[in-house]
Amino acid sequence: MTDTLLEKGLPLSDATKIYRISTNGHYGFDFNPREIEAINKGKLAPPGVSVIRANSVDEATKIWNGAFPNRPTTSVGEAKVVDLRKIGFDVIHDPSKGKLGVNHARLIHSEGINGFNTNKSKLFGIFKGCKG
Repeated sequence: MTDTLLEKGLPLSDATKIYRISTNGHYGFDFNPREIEAINKGKLAPPGVSVIRANSVDEATKIWNGAFPNRPTTSVGEAKVVDLRKIGFDVIHDPSKGKLGVNHARLIHSEGINGFNTNKSKLFGIFKGCKG
């Protein structure tokens, strides 16, 4: 891993690679129902979508499939944090209590949910499809 000293809620380093996983077709950047519910209850602040911090698409796939063997990966998108910052997004360390643990991070936008939704089309130019 590129980030050795991580603290929940703090930004990841520029060189960090992150991966957006899909289990149903091509990966996307819409908030899932669980994220929307958490945002509405004020429990997901800042609002964002889940990503995996890993060194490669193979590692990210292995992490996901190990955590969720009944929901295997169908596609993966890869990006570097530095490139996301250039378009107004950031990635924070957000370890989960679940099976993704310390590999879980959250992709956020500096203008919150409205900025995320307004600018999410830019993400497709940054994330590279690695599989699927």
